[in-house]
Amino acid sequence: MKPERMGWAKRPLAVEDVEARLSRLPPCLAAVAGAAKAAAQGGAWEDEGGALLAGHQLDRGSEAYDVLLYPGLSASAIEAYQSLHEIAFPPALAELLRHLNGAELFQLNIYGAPLSMIQDPPLLTRSSRAPLDVGSGAHWRYGYEEADPEAVLFASRNVSYTGQVGYFMLPDGQVIGRGKGDAPTRSGPWADVSAWLTAVLAEPPYRPPPLPIRRSPWMRLRAWFGRLAQV
Repeated sequence: MKPERMGWAKRPLAVEDVEARLSRLPPCLAAVAGAAKAAAQGGAWEDEGGALLAGHQLDRGSEAYDVLLYPGLSASAIEAYQSLHEIAFPPALAELLRHLNGAELFQLNIYGAPLSMIQDPPLLTRSSRAPLDVGSGAHWRYGYEEADPEAVLFASRNVSYTGQVGYFMLPDGQVIGRGKGDAPTRSGPWADVSAWLTAVLAEPPYRPPPLPIRRSPWMRLRAWFGRLAQV
């Protein structure tokens, strides 16, 4: 299988393949399955690392998708990551990573443990598609409204051009939101991951403006000669 030009290798998935894969998600991730199934109506793919891609958004880039789901991790991989990075996940977060090692759902990013960050020594690389690193949330948290020190930043969502909400998980599995920019300062709490996902994915997603089309000097020259010929 050859990689596509300007992108990573991927193969198209039939509707029944997508449904079979989503059916393996636990009930607490029903909102994720629903969003992915809807996005997959316009086409779905699986990349070489096993990530599910759906809802191709070419106006935002050749590798932009509405939905991107990474396959879950083994319990031993999650333990190895925590040990390497000296971080303790709430049990509910470790359980989430077993089924979904990160995701992109419209403008919601759920962080995960990139496979390259589980090796010793860990190495953050973008040579293959990977989720945002959940361990880096320990540094990113300082950009948001203050949250409980024991809470782990594990997700974020763009709500406007300058506003973003960071989602923190408390030791008991509750989820709280803390904003920055023009986002709401505080949101939640939600009792668990299921309640949080149901609420957040029910909100209309923020749609950033399409990227401007940059024309090469040759294209600009052709356009100039075209206008000249009309004079």
